Amino acid sequence: MAKSILLINGSPRKEGLTNSLLNQIRTEFENLNTSVTPEQKLIINLIHITDFQLAHCTGCDSCLRKPNKCSIADKDDHGKLEQIM
Repeated sequence: MAKSILLINGSPRKEGLTNSLLNQIRTEFENLNTSVTPEQKLIINLIHITDFQLAHCTGCDSCLRKPNKCSIADKDDHGKLEQIM
C-alpha cells in the first residue's frame, strides 16, 4: 500500500523561499520512488494555503457543543482541506 506525504506551504508568498524548500523536499521524495517497489512508492502532494478560502474562527464555541460542527466550515474551504488531509 502506497504511503502519502502532504507538504503544506503556509506562506502567503506562493512562489517564495518556503515553496522552494518544499519543492526540493518533494524532489528528494520523488527520487526515493525510483528505487522502491510499486507498493512502497510514495504519493507526494504539495498544497498552498493561499489556494483555499479560509475564514477566521469567530469564537462561537459551536464546535465544542453537540453536534460539534463549526458554524463557518460550510462557508469556506475547511471541508476541502480536511478531505485532502
